[in-house]
Amino acid sequence: MNIHDYVVSSRESIYQAQIPLSIPILIPIHPSPSPSPVFVLVPGASQSPAHYGLLMHLLLTRGHPVYSAILPSTGPGNAKNVTAQVDAEYVREHMLLPILDTEGHDVVLVMHSYSGIPGSAATYGLGKKDREVAGKKTSVLGQIYIASLLVKGGDGGNIVDALGGSLPPHIMPDVGWRVGGESSHFHNYLAVDERIIVALGGALLPSNSTLKTLPPPLHLHLSANTPPQEPSGVLTCADTGPPPYSDVTPSTFQNAIVTSTLCPSYASWHSPCPRASWDQESFKGKIAFIRTLNDTGVPLQFQDMFMQNTGEEWIVRDMDTGHSPQLVQPERVCDALIELARGFGGV
Repeated sequence: MNIHDYVVSSRESIYQAQIPLSIPILIPIHPSPSPSPVFVLVPGASQSPAHYGLLMHLLLTRGHPVYSAILPSTGPGNAKNVTAQVDAEYVREHMLLPILDTEGHDVVLVMHSYSGIPGSAATYGLGKKDREVAGKKTSVLGQIYIASLLVKGGDGGNIVDALGGSLPPHIMPDVGWRVGGESSHFHNYLAVDERIIVALGGALLPSNSTLKTLPPPLHLHLSANTPPQEPSGVLTCADTGPPPYSDVTPSTFQNAIVTSTLCPSYASWHSPCPRASWDQESFKGKIAFIRTLNDTGVPLQFQDMFMQNTGEEWIVRDMDTGHSPQLVQPERVCDALIELARGFGGV
């Protein structure tokens, strides 16, 4: 069985029951060596592998194995202590090392937006030179960042610190409110300084106001006597369409993408950033950045600032898209990934 026939599993091996079924014999099935490295794609905050399905399909159909998994900090059930460090450990232990050490394949790491923080940290010490010193035959050949946050980390600072001390204007903590004796979370409200900020339109109302005319499903009665609940420990967007998906069309596609978006943990943005690896000697000439020229989530000037602040030399490619080029121009992103991987010596 060739690795191109399936998406690489992070399990140690895949087993197949043999005939006769009355006496099953479990035989480990390992893939044959692939001439291409495995593209390991780490989703951005609030996104899952589903948001990269078009891109992964294109890579697979062109003969390039690919693997992705949702980050622990994203989605339902995440606790307040799911930090960027926890995400980094997950990427390393469950997305990189199983492919490098168990499956025996090189990796090209692809990160988008937030995942540039945990993804780069997860790769520390996994470059070709470091792995050869450790007696390993496989390695992470290179790192590709798509409109990513670049923070060196390791000094106790967090993502919010790197952004100047505040969250981007479209992102806010989610706060629960008790309504009618039941606890509910309404992603469009945040209590600050005895005021209620209505994310829809950004209007400011005094805390003794009563809101009765919000459009469904956000129709909600709030008053000064409505006690705030314990914060849910997640971040949310005032509008999950733009800016992350500002140029995703048609509207039916954008709506489906928005509905598939999940809240990331508050702690992932407010906990110390783990130490990045993009400045390691093993990755000199092996780091690339795909700029999104029309991005309103991580604007172009911030992307350039992040790269400049690293002091490293980057391979740069441009996409005339918003923040999620894999949804708008997946073919071009696929071409860029393959071309960059070839430059890393992996294709």
